[in-house]
Amino acid sequence: MADYYTQLSFVVKCTPEDRDSLLEMVEAENEKREEVGDCSLGANFDVDEEGVWIHDGDGYVEVEGVADVLQQWLILTDETDLPIAFEWANTCSKPRLDAFGGGAALIRKEGVEFLSTSSWIDDKVSSQ
Repeated sequence: MADYYTQLSFVVKCTPEDRDSLLEMVEAENEKREEVGDCSLGANFDVDEEGVWIHDGDGYVEVEGVADVLQQWLILTDETDLPIAFEWANTCSKPRLDAFGGGAALIRKEGVEFLSTSSWIDDKVSSQ
């Protein structure tokens, strides 16, 4: 049996006050998910000297959930209007045809954009 992973690691630069508000939002989101029987976001949100270090914990991260929390946090803070961006990798413990790839997210107060490497490849191949 193969184990599938979603991995990421990035820092959201912010003030200590905004860092604390982000950590509170993450805790509230994970508690809400637990109440309805859903999985947690799967990411660790750790204090970093520059803000919050977000990284995979057990190898599974709900990328869309992390992006949604970050967007909601941006909306509620006075942080700069610069976006938050991160990349993730999809990997596997064994060679599998559908197991490797990744993507990127660009998060602004106005919305979230995702790019998947497999979608990018499909678009490029179909346009040839």
